[in-house]
Amino acid sequence: MKEEYFRIIKCLEKHKLSFVALKPTALIPTEQILHLSSFHKNVFYEKGAIDFESIFTESKIEQIAKPFTELAQLAIESGTKILIDAEQSSLQPGVDLLALFLMKNNNINSANIYNTYQLYLKDSWARINCHKQWMKDHGAEFAAKIVRGAYLSYEQKVQ
Repeated sequence: MKEEYFRIIKCLEKHKLSFVALKPTALIPTEQILHLSSFHKNVFYEKGAIDFESIFTESKIEQIAKPFTELAQLAIESGTKILIDAEQSSLQPGVDLLALFLMKNNNINSANIYNTYQLYLKDSWARINCHKQWMKDHGAEFAAKIVRGAYLSYEQKVQ
């Protein structure tokens, strides 16, 4: 799958303002995303500042994010933006960590990496505000794709 994304990004190099939506589970095994989620599941956004740097270190996210990091580098070089798609609620905390890690490292001078926020989730606005402030505090651009609810019907069936 990673090679297909590489080909798509190279193809879009000729077109300015292109976006590629990347599905995290297409590049990273679900178990690894669940591993990231386990470091993030007890985060309470309403209580203030969160030490994402410690979570990055403890979870070994740099190694897990390698397929995304390689694609991000190619995308930035070619002028293509990356939209990180949302996943099911059990995986979303790990996807959020992945997106924050990538935004912090790749959104220094401009927004290149975007995280997807599903507004049907109760903590969406708190997460958006926390992530936005954290990016600002770390000198990186916050970038978001807002959706109504990519997994709304699935989540209702599961609950």
